Amino acid sequence: MNKNLILKTASDVNLSIKSNSELNQIFKKIDKFKPKNNNEFLKLSENETDLLKTSQLDLNQLKKIKMIIQILRLGVKLSNFEDLKTLKDKKIESLIDINEKTLSKVEEIYILIDNQNEMLNILKNKDNKSIVEQYKLMPPTTFLIFFYLGFIILSIITSYLGFSYLFLKDKYSFLTETSAFWTMLTGGLIFIISIYYFFLNIFIKIKQIKDKDKIIDELASNYFDRRVNKTNRNIFKLRKKLFQIERKSIREASILKLKQFLVEENNLLSSLRKNFIFNNNIQ
Repeated sequence: MNKNLILKTASDVNLSIKSNSELNQIFKKIDKFKPKNNNEFLKLSENETDLLKTSQLDLNQLKKIKMIIQILRLGVKLSNFEDLKTLKDKKIESLIDINEKTLSKVEEIYILIDNQNEMLNILKNKDNKSIVEQYKLMPPTTFLIFFYLGFIILSIITSYLGFSYLFLKDKYSFLTETSAFWTMLTGGLIFIISIYYFFLNIFIKIKQIKDKDKIIDELASNYFDRRVNKTNRNIFKLRKKLFQIERKSIREASILKLKQFLVEENNLLSSLRKNFIFNNNIQ
């Protein structure tokens, strides 16, 4: 076994060899050995060889456990997205046990996030004309023109009925002076509003015909921006929910595993204490 490797590993875990330990006596024996030729080797007893092997294995295991404990402590203190990213980079999932129900919830949210991104990519790959047609973004100006034209005709009729009852000789049995007044007034207001929207939609229709490609591009671009913002908000909410689930499960699982590894660390230190001391301790 390599003496320097043992000492290096011990230093990595903040241990130093005891001067009066059995292991140190072996090291002194190794240091004193001066081979006379290349065929001469130091002969160690079986117990000495076993002690070297055991020490190296225990130190290696202690070093590994200390690294795991460090990760698990971070898992217990997990409080933000950066901590979670660090833990995932350190493969904390391989160190802890998370129940199937939680894993299922996490997988479900990841699928929802992927679906949101996929839908956005599909939309991104569509041409502007297809977007406008599929989502009916172009204002139905032709329908609105005829719609308000109908209201104009209706308002003229109602206004005329009220006007003729009040100012002409025509008297209708279904009207009174009060109702005739309000019929004429309501018809007039509907006429003014309808005539405004009638000509407004004619103007929009002319613009649609004249600048059709430009309008399609603007409509598609505005719709895509709205979808991106909505998708980002949805993904943020999903990631926030995902973080809450993962934080809770990782913290709980880390606490359980931390207890187990602390016991194992203590057992290894007890075993190594025969030959090593902590660097901050005085022998």
